[in-house]
Amino acid sequence: MDSDMVVHNGGCHCKKVRWKVRAPSSVLIWQCNCSDCSMRGNLSFSVPLERSNPDGIAVTFRCVDPGTITHVEIRQFDGKNWERSYAESGIASYSKVPDKSSE
Repeated sequence: MDSDMVVHNGGCHCKKVRWKVRAPSSVLIWQCNCSDCSMRGNLSFSVPLERSNPDGIAVTFRCVDPGTITHVEIRQFDGKNWERSYAESGIASYSKVPDKSSE
């Protein structure tokens, strides 16, 4: 996947709430089957929240304005079996600030 960092703009459906997030132009989207995500049709990607990470934030893919995402990979997250899926998927690593010393 392309790892070029860009600023994605987005907001809520009425466009009164707006936000910006710095993330790769190629994103890994998680599709969860828990009752909440399934009902809302939520597809999200995680980004580090550098001020208060340990867990980062989830960005709802469909709320990103068109034009900055160049590639999407969708992976399944088994939210009905959250603990197992959390441990097996590696999802937590996507909300961590990359270690620049290993570059």
